[in-house]
Amino acid sequence: MKNSLLPLYFNRFSQFIIIMIPELSVQLYSIRNEGAFENTVRSLAEMGFTCVETAGFPSTTIEKAARLFKDLGLKVPSGHVPLPLGDKKNEVIENALLLEQEYLITGGPPEAKKNFDSFDNIKYVADLYQEASLNLEPYGLSLGYHNHDWDLEKIGDQWRYQFFLEHAPQNLIWEVDLFWVQKVGLNPVDFIHEMGDRGKIFHFKDGILNFEGPTQKVKTQQALVDVVPGKPFLPAGTGDVDLKAASKAAIYAKYIVVELDSFVGDMMEAIHESYLYFTTNGIARGGK
Repeated sequence: MKNSLLPLYFNRFSQFIIIMIPELSVQLYSIRNEGAFENTVRSLAEMGFTCVETAGFPSTTIEKAARLFKDLGLKVPSGHVPLPLGDKKNEVIENALLLEQEYLITGGPPEAKKNFDSFDNIKYVADLYQEASLNLEPYGLSLGYHNHDWDLEKIGDQWRYQFFLEHAPQNLIWEVDLFWVQKVGLNPVDFIHEMGDRGKIFHFKDGILNFEGPTQKVKTQQALVDVVPGKPFLPAGTGDVDLKAASKAAIYAKYIVVELDSFVGDMMEAIHESYLYFTTNGIARGGK
């Protein structure tokens, strides 16, 4: 959808209050097994994607990837990176500047679940995020966190993510992954409201939430697909997550990101189907 502005309502002075339709991006982790990096990225651009979110550069270098993105007119507003601390600090920042990124997202804390298994560990990792955020400030870069399910669960009566946010930087971006939010039993719409203006980038991920069971056949636009235990992810609009309701709540969103951790079927078809779902439903805008 090319029109990027939607009127929200008239106020009493007959002025338009408008919201911006987020731009559609795609997490390149989804294509890690799809063959040559350059050919696959070119295919994404041909689909209509105008943005990508990086997560490493398999079979290529960041310099070659940066040239490819520029040649194809692809923006790289966000990327999944290590925390910019210690030996990684300069590398992470230099790479972000090369790619002209704005949001540097961690796919989880440095030691993953271990950092969220106690309040002491959560406080420790929140302090790391404080330091990392300060390291990015001189360069105009924003630090972000991408959730899974285990970092949303409770310890006793306290939600882990809430305790983390109490001690994390006030300007920390939260890249909400809707699938994992709903998988842990939280309401995605309520969660989005809770994140407020931290929610500038979203993974609108779809799939079968109750995937601990036998193989299921799921009909997508292209085929009847077998989804096996541990492979619950589906093209947007064909799973259990109410993406339309979430899109209405995500009023601060600048980017909606397509991501499938895995897919039993043709991954590129699943990404294309997701692109069409988001653009035709007015949830996000691409280039076609």
